[in-house]
Amino acid sequence: MKKLFLLGAMVCALGMMTACKSGTAEETAIEPPFEDTIPIIFETDAMYQYHDGLYCSLEVNGVAIDTVLIDNGYYHSAVSPDLAESLNLSYTVLKVDTTLGRTGSKMFSKVVKTCTADSLYYTMGHTVIRLDTIFITKYHELFMPNCKAVIGRNVFEQYVVEIDYRNKYMVLSNHLPETIGQYLAIPMEYTNSKDCQRHRCIKVDGFKLKDGSPASVRAFLDLGNAAGTAFDSAFLTRVDQHFSQIDTASLAWLILSQIGSAVDSVDFPIGHMDDNRRTVAKLPGTRMDFAGLDCDILLGNNFFSHFKIIFDYKNNMFYLKRNE
Repeated sequence: MKKLFLLGAMVCALGMMTACKSGTAEETAIEPPFEDTIPIIFETDAMYQYHDGLYCSLEVNGVAIDTVLIDNGYYHSAVSPDLAESLNLSYTVLKVDTTLGRTGSKMFSKVVKTCTADSLYYTMGHTVIRLDTIFITKYHELFMPNCKAVIGRNVFEQYVVEIDYRNKYMVLSNHLPETIGQYLAIPMEYTNSKDCQRHRCIKVDGFKLKDGSPASVRAFLDLGNAAGTAFDSAFLTRVDQHFSQIDTASLAWLILSQIGSAVDSVDFPIGHMDDNRRTVAKLPGTRMDFAGLDCDILLGNNFFSHFKIIFDYKNNMFYLKRNE
């Protein structure tokens, strides 16, 4: 009887070991590596109607779209209302946001519908992406006529995205390249914006307040049609604008030297007027209100285009490698 008990115990133990090994193998199964290279359009020639924006071609539910904006600043990917209608797209409207804006001297009404789509697919290269929550809006067409769709932040959260401006391609993959050790690695963090909580920004060292103490500075990473790096108005009132005194090993210097502003304030390329309409200290770039984005600087394509860049949203990392 004792022998039978011991034999049964051994059989149970072997069964448990086999089950554990099987479970461990399943849990540690690694997704096969893949990558998909997609041509992009990026032109700095001001005569080109889409200059300084980042675009590619793709299919939306099997319909070829030639010029699609790549814009991680869009909280969701988007399609224009007429494209949604032509696709006979079935969707449910979750909310509608309407705000007033200005382009040049013209005012416009920005209407954005946040929707859940029953069946919407982007096909990029060999990659098929299902989009559950989308924007339906004409907003991007105000600046880019005939641009009927946008690749937004939610696509960036699904893949490691590499962009090579010089050779004009984008890679979607599930892994970092073998050459990642050649890149400058910068941690990303979530913004504290109430309406854009999954957007990403980076901390920028090197700036100082007017009393000489270090400034806590956050930069929003925006690939879209915001080609130029821009600065928050409130940030410029509190920071020391003598940027030539910034530590040349800092990220602040790297940014400003690439956009041509790492000089003393008297040499900044853009001036502004004080209340008496006198030209006063010049600014390092476009001046905007970023209170809604919870950042001090918006980094655009005029900075990114000097590098190969990689976004790894899943691990909250951003990588830069200077163009050769």
